[in-house]
Amino acid sequence: MTRMTQRNVTKTKIIQAAMEIGTNTGLHDLSMPQIAKVLGVRSQSLYNHVSNLDDVLTGISLQLTADSRQTILTGLVGKTGVDAVLTFFHLTRTFWLTHLNLAPLLFNRASTATNPDLLASRQQTVAILDTLLRDLVRPDSLTLCSKTLRSAVTGFCLEEVKQTDTQADQQFDQMVLVILKAFTAPDTTPS
Repeated sequence: MTRMTQRNVTKTKIIQAAMEIGTNTGLHDLSMPQIAKVLGVRSQSLYNHVSNLDDVLTGISLQLTADSRQTILTGLVGKTGVDAVLTFFHLTRTFWLTHLNLAPLLFNRASTATNPDLLASRQQTVAILDTLLRDLVRPDSLTLCSKTLRSAVTGFCLEEVKQTDTQADQQFDQMVLVILKAFTAPDTTPS
């Protein structure tokens, strides 16, 4: 490991180091001294760039949300209709499971629940889903359908972590399609 000087430390590098620790060992081991050790600096020098560990966790949350959204946007190229909705949720699920040790940061924590940057970033991802749903569901049920799908996918992923199910992919698609069908506009039928 190359020792950094205090001048080489940035908030971005701190967040990257924290993500590395969190990914490898989980959030329970994440601390300012651990981050400093990875960066090869003294803990005190981190405070020139971040306020505290919550500031770092918020930074990780923002990075995860942005990375997830970019993954979704890239994967949606050329997709429409039900295929696009299924792709949105497959990519969301895969991202969630790939970043399992950091996944708790994808949910609201007391310290980030009101962070305007994080709320705006999450809303941008929700807006992508709402755009995909707009032509598929009844206009009066768009918001409820979006919330129901997001809640169901979150619950599915949480349950999936607890157990191994060889039919999880098929069950996942069935769940999304059943919910989507409940809100489908009369002239559109998801298959």
